[in-house]
Amino acid sequence: MEQGEQAKGVDFLALPDEIWSRVLMCLGPEDLLSLESVASRFVRLTFDRSILRRVKFRNEHRIELPAVRHFFRDSRPAAITFLDFTNCVWLPSTLLEQCIGKCVNLVALKAVNCRLSVVSIYKLLGRLRFLESLEWSVFCVSHASLASIQNLDHKGRTPIFALRDMYVELLESTMHVDLLLRILPCCVSLKSVHFHVVGTSIVSTVNYNPMPTPHNLSSLDKLEFFTYTTDIVRGRCPYATRSPIIDAAELWIVVFGKARELMHTFCMKATVCGNVTVRLKTPAACSSIQLSDMLRGAASCSKMKQVCITVEFPTYLVHAARLDDWEHIEALTLLSPVPINQPTFPPGIDNSYGGVFLNVLNRCCNLRELNLTRFHFSADFICCKVLAESSLRHMVALALPACAIVSLGGTSPLEYFSGSSLVELDIRRSVPTAHSICSSCSDPHTCVSDDLLPIARMQSLHRLTLCCLGNVHSLSFLKGCQVQELRISNLGRKGLCPYHNGLLDALRENKSLVSLKLDHPVLPLGSRLLWDALSHASSLKRVCLMSFSHSDVPDTATVFSAINRLAKLTSMHIHASAIRVKAFNGKLLELLRLSGRESQFRLHVDSAERLDLDPETIFSSEQSILCRTSNFVGLAKPRNRDISDL
Repeated sequence: MEQGEQAKGVDFLALPDEIWSRVLMCLGPEDLLSLESVASRFVRLTFDRSILRRVKFRNEHRIELPAVRHFFRDSRPAAITFLDFTNCVWLPSTLLEQCIGKCVNLVALKAVNCRLSVVSIYKLLGRLRFLESLEWSVFCVSHASLASIQNLDHKGRTPIFALRDMYVELLESTMHVDLLLRILPCCVSLKSVHFHVVGTSIVSTVNYNPMPTPHNLSSLDKLEFFTYTTDIVRGRCPYATRSPIIDAAELWIVVFGKARELMHTFCMKATVCGNVTVRLKTPAACSSIQLSDMLRGAASCSKMKQVCITVEFPTYLVHAARLDDWEHIEALTLLSPVPINQPTFPPGIDNSYGGVFLNVLNRCCNLRELNLTRFHFSADFICCKVLAESSLRHMVALALPACAIVSLGGTSPLEYFSGSSLVELDIRRSVPTAHSICSSCSDPHTCVSDDLLPIARMQSLHRLTLCCLGNVHSLSFLKGCQVQELRISNLGRKGLCPYHNGLLDALRENKSLVSLKLDHPVLPLGSRLLWDALSHASSLKRVCLMSFSHSDVPDTATVFSAINRLAKLTSMHIHASAIRVKAFNGKLLELLRLSGRESQFRLHVDSAERLDLDPETIFSSEQSILCRTSNFVGLAKPRNRDISDL
């Protein structure tokens, strides 16, 4: 009581600069600007180099454009060395270019999901002489931008020597390949490059004629690591859906130079696996390899922390434990072989290989992430029991196929993880394409609703993803579950959405839920029960709903009522085929304006059938993390994924 009374008497404004400096270092630019009006001393402190070293604009707070200009005034930009605009999609490219260009001492820039044009990026790279790390997105490209970029070919390219690390998000588009061919060769000192490919081609929405290949393309001779990630599922066969990015030979000559064999290996692995990291410097290595090549010494993942291994035959596991490569691996993905000329996968790992599989897992003493989504098991093999018996003490993320969740004797295999320290759990059935059908995953007794009951008792779980589980006809197993991020896609039958059964109880009891994704071909967006259930998720900040139903139209008043009851909600995406987008958007935005929530809330409504064709949708502020149920457990990850980053 006495301490409380003493605290009331403290004049916080009188605290010395040393204390306030430590406080201000934790604040964003919005708060720093607010403090300037409190006392004149804060104006001086907000220009201090130690406070401004790292500046991050928070996407959930839409700072006004004049305030952004005011923040980057006088000598303040020169003090900034780390600047983060991730997901600040409301800021125009011209303003971003002006503000960033003033930060002459900038070392690291994050601009993923920002409207920073390619021309602006090129200009900034020439202006920021100390910039070593760049993260950006190839956003919508106008015809004016294309003309400006073509002019660069005639003027000649200026080499950029400082940049060491580049991460870029792009679309499956010949246009984006042409743009990268104008940017990458200039960055002669790059040591690490990461491409993350989102969505499908935008060529159909833009009248684009491919540019001629630039003359005298130089390769990145100092490049040490190259990473390719994507959230596109092409099917796992060598002749799967072709990719304009993977088929761009000129682009890979720039990346790989004379290492043609490594380039060929990458293109093949990227098509089949969709997630590849390549080490170009000696000893050269690829994160995606065959177990048979490892056993005969033809390939090695030496000192690579993330590895994707295809196990061609279960018998190969007998000798796998003696390899020296396991101990340094922190993220492991195992794949069953691609079934060429067969209707289904070969029989998965059965009970006779339990001890062998356990020996391999025990060698992975530093493993933190394990992905078995495309590594299949026979019905008599209790995969979860083997995992629980292993010495994987550091594992925090696990992805399982549906065939790993088969109850034998009435006990759910997930009971073995009830007391685990798992932070992320991903369970999904194999995608039913011609070359990825698992008969065990498709069995009607595999992964039913009751098998998922132990999930609610996993106290450390933060992210839960459930995809394509056709035998799950209720969400009642989620009652009591306290995950922060919940992603549910295509559970139950295609023509009957089971989410209404148990959703209300699950959302009402979960006081930690921050992000929610619900996806189903016939998700009842017109149902008042659905919106009533959503309105009970009191802690919800982000929600994405997707339905391909042509008859279920959501009522504007019902949607607004649910939004109004969710005080913490900052963004909502509705992807629905039945919605007349402009009319629905207009009515809902007007209601938000009248209620005073328009400035603090982002609404995105579009047609579910055009989701992959609209670049505005693909690069809207939560698209790559909220609207897609991609699986990156045990794999290289895009930079804009973790819920903590938001």
